[in-house]
Amino acid sequence: MISFRQYLNMNVARNFYFCVSAAGVMVFLIYCLRISFFPTGMSFSDAIFFLMVIFSFSLLMGFFFIGWYSIASVLVWCGLKLSLFYFRLTKVKNNKVYKSLKRTYRTALKIKIFEAIFGLIGVSFIVGIVIVTLILKRKVQFELVITSILLFSLCIYLIINVNHDKRIPKENRKKMKAGLSIFMIVGFFVFSGMWIVLSDGSMKMIGVKKDNATFLLKEGDLEMARHLTGNQDQSFFYGDAIFTGVGDTSLLIINRKRLIVKNANLTISF
Repeated sequence: MISFRQYLNMNVARNFYFCVSAAGVMVFLIYCLRISFFPTGMSFSDAIFFLMVIFSFSLLMGFFFIGWYSIASVLVWCGLKLSLFYFRLTKVKNNKVYKSLKRTYRTALKIKIFEAIFGLIGVSFIVGIVIVTLILKRKVQFELVITSILLFSLCIYLIINVNHDKRIPKENRKKMKAGLSIFMIVGFFVFSGMWIVLSDGSMKMIGVKKDNATFLLKEGDLEMARHLTGNQDQSFFYGDAIFTGVGDTSLLIINRKRLIVKNANLTISF
């Protein structure tokens, strides 16, 4: 017989599997809504595909979220250090602002936000290079990225102050910190504009989206592609596969126009 503990573990594993699959379905549906295309021949029983979607999406989200947190933490650390240095330089140590900043810095050290500061600086440097590359390629907007990072920094600063503010009851501190943490996650998606990068990147990672590919088409799909290019003798076509590899149909971009083709008539080189 199966013990209660084994049954409980099986239930937890099954529920986790369903939740992850559901998250994969949501990411997939959001991507389909954004590109205004839903492939035929798919069903919600394609669990492995949805698991791959959420796995790739989670990897990218984790990378950028850790990067946002690292950059924001470094900004808070630099801000506190520079502010304290300024007050010490001007020899104004009885100021209320100085005392408040000093308590904030000590609390941050106590809760170990700045414990791995050099590691945070290293991660910030790596993610910073990726962000600059995305901005230069016009994948994200500079203003949105800066706004989201500053909001991240503000939330971290407020979380530190919530920890040492004696006026806040202990019961409310956890709720406030949880609320600020949720706001950080929501703000990351709403203000940074990174959700498009995460969506496209996760689909590229599992091979659903392919850029700069070569297509070989057959039958009616070949005739339609030739009509789009205006070359009736053309056999190979170049463009992007916005959605392919899953279901019965694919969405291609040929000559800056969208074309839905049957997977049975499509061969891709990339």
